[in-house]
Amino acid sequence: MTDENPSKVARVGITFTKAQVTNPRRADLAGVEVELLIDTGALFSVVPASVLEALAVPRLERQQFTLADGTHVTYDVGEATFAVVQAELTLSGERTP
Repeated sequence: MTDENPSKVARVGITFTKAQVTNPRRADLAGVEVELLIDTGALFSVVPASVLEALAVPRLERQQFTLADGTHVTYDVGEATFAVVQAELTLSGERTP
């Protein structure tokens, strides 16, 4: 058991946000809204292939990735732009005057 005040204990959770995905090479195409898991440690973002196909995002290469459980997978990689539509943030800490 800890003597820490529960209101001061940092909480970790899973955060999702809505984002508008667009093709930076095709300004004539409307973007597609998707819900994304926010992963602050990720170098790449993953969206369904159907979204990228609707946006005419070309597959530029295939790249191998290692998942958190050690599994190796290969995905097609392309270039898309993400714009956050709505974000809800939970901040912890003490207020300063």
